[in-house]
Amino acid sequence: MRLAGERFFLRLGVSDPRLVGFQIAAAEALVAAPPQRAATFERLSRLEGLRDERGERIRRLEADLVRARSYVSIAALAEATLVTADNRRHHVTTHVVDPVSERDVATELVPPTRSMTVPQTIERSARATTIVIWCGDAHVRGAALVLHALEDIGLPLVVVANGTIEGVETFARFVPVTQGAEALRDARVVVNVNNDDPADAIALAGLGLRLIVSSSSGAQEYLREAPIYRAWVARDIRPAVVAALGAPPPAVYPLPKALSDPAAISESGPRVELRMRVTLGEPPSSLTGDALAKQRYSAIVRDGELGDALYESTVASGAVIFPDYVSRLVEAAERSGAARTVAAALKLRDDGAYDLVADAFTLVRRAAARVPIARLETVLGFSA
Repeated sequence: MRLAGERFFLRLGVSDPRLVGFQIAAAEALVAAPPQRAATFERLSRLEGLRDERGERIRRLEADLVRARSYVSIAALAEATLVTADNRRHHVTTHVVDPVSERDVATELVPPTRSMTVPQTIERSARATTIVIWCGDAHVRGAALVLHALEDIGLPLVVVANGTIEGVETFARFVPVTQGAEALRDARVVVNVNNDDPADAIALAGLGLRLIVSSSSGAQEYLREAPIYRAWVARDIRPAVVAALGAPPPAVYPLPKALSDPAAISESGPRVELRMRVTLGEPPSSLTGDALAKQRYSAIVRDGELGDALYESTVASGAVIFPDYVSRLVEAAERSGAARTVAAALKLRDDGAYDLVADAFTLVRRAAARVPIARLETVLGFSA
């Protein structure tokens, strides 16, 4: 969690099988007869507009975040992306100022996994002459559109992949990933074609290599001034390579510190009995248990402890609540004098999306009340 107005990173999961089909068509066209090849690439260029819908979706979501006027709308986007982060993904940065709450929801930019294919060190050649198309563990078909765009660039093309595209050996050389260190020795520019993970791009930049990266890899969030291309747009590739030829190798940004939760609105006050509701026959959720243990409110009577409490709240096993869950409910209950104070949560659906559950969390007063119910205008967590 971060205070409102701070820059945060939102990881947006986008599952897009069309990119794979696009790459397969490009690989088949690359080795076809000249008339068929030209016609296929012409059709693929017309499809670029459809592929751009993916980028438009990202821009629309970013604009929605900037325009957001309620914590609920920010949370609905940010928490949903947190769960889908293992799909094909974009990394979006934006600024959000939420007038309703002093906080906003953010997913942390986590350290990337270490590349399993890029060598840790290389001995650079005195004369760098080649353009290396680095596939790594990604399928070699991802190199097809790059080869098409760079076929006549005038520099030797070397593809590092666990596979080849038959019939392209006339203008490109294919080497296995196990010989990647040798290929990188002579690299003037590296084209990283991995669209799903930034690990290879970060490792290549760490070797001091000039490179361009796919817009959908997430690498641009970790690298400073790395030229970017869209993996489905041939016209992006050549200008990006030319830009990299005249630019220094991109630097790796230092990873941001772990996100920390803001202080609770009130850390003490009336005693609250806080319990976890467990379904018969099922073990209690460790995630919910951890969330309960991290509450910043000090006057909590936990399940099994003795003590008189003015309020009680029960959280279902499996639900995740923010560390200021209790303090926010108590503040709203004290201000309103309500018998029941309720707040919203996000609930995960079977299709991976989220529904907003208006009255998911409740704080009950065990004394006389001024009004029957009060609703908190912020999301206090989500449930799986």
